[in-house]
Amino acid sequence: LSESGGGVSASATLSRGTNAAMADVEWRPRDGRFHPFVGAGLGAAFTSINISAGIGGIGGIGGGGGSLPTDNEVSFAAQGFFGFDYDFTSNLYGGVTGTFFYTDADYTKLIPGVKLNIAYQELAVMAHLGWKF
Repeated sequence: LSESGGGVSASATLSRGTNAAMADVEWRPRDGRFHPFVGAGLGAAFTSINISAGIGGIGGIGGGGGSLPTDNEVSFAAQGFFGFDYDFTSNLYGGVTGTFFYTDADYTKLIPGVKLNIAYQELAVMAHLGWKF
């Protein structure tokens, strides 16, 4: 986010990082060369969030900036996935996977006395190529 007017400028940056540990269940038939699959998982998301802001002065004089404290939270996470693999040879396979990931956390350390509830959702589609040993 950035705004300027009258020679003064202001900006803010929100940085978020998420890592997750998930336990998945998957249905994948192994008949033939084509292997469709579908699955779901539950787990924990380890999220870090930080907000920084700055204000520029007139003609480069004055201004300043800073960051709010970083807030690290552990929260519930869920995912669903689907796709297929195809065996090109007995060792080489390829396919496509689609994944939907969701987590929701309450952040209380960014702004004292204020609870921010932030939900994060991601939809990703990936192609993969693999080698069986």
